[in-house]
Amino acid sequence: MKKMRYSNAASKQTGVSVVELVVAVALFATFMGVFVAVTEVMGRYSIDGGQHAEGEPARSLLLDQHYLQQAMDDLVELLSQPALSSSSIQQIVSPSPGSAGVGNCSSDPINDWGLPGSSLRERHPQLPVEYQFCIYSTSLVEASESDLLADAPQAKPGIYVITAIPEQVSINAQPMRRIFCRPKPFCS
Repeated sequence: MKKMRYSNAASKQTGVSVVELVVAVALFATFMGVFVAVTEVMGRYSIDGGQHAEGEPARSLLLDQHYLQQAMDDLVELLSQPALSSSSIQQIVSPSPGSAGVGNCSSDPINDWGLPGSSLRERHPQLPVEYQFCIYSTSLVEASESDLLADAPQAKPGIYVITAIPEQVSINAQPMRRIFCRPKPFCS
């Protein structure tokens, strides 16, 4: 008798129903989607797989962004000083001869733009070498010296953008930008 009950129970189990199969596939797809998303985010902030120059240790995107932000802080501090005339800043912003862009780009902007002080690479030795710094003006331009000497009642500040652009954009080398106002006394 026992043997018959077992065989009846075994014959009644025919496999997985369609509803169970759909639920299992949906759970698997959800799990794989979350796994891929987390892996992508972790890959973005993990250590670069040796894409830096030989002899230079691999660093993470966050560390590179930190060093770039420090360098852009220095550039903003220099460029926003009122001692730098609006004509000087316009010469810096205008593209250099032979460049196809709308802004002046340089891997060492302090020396190339004629700003006072030591080289940006000397100030920040950890700065990633594959980045160039560019400066652009916006539609909100500052008043020129001739406007200030004329009957202009108040000086207008100008808004500018500094970007740090890598030679090749990838997950571990992302462009950055900083917006600043100059001259500093007219910005609040």
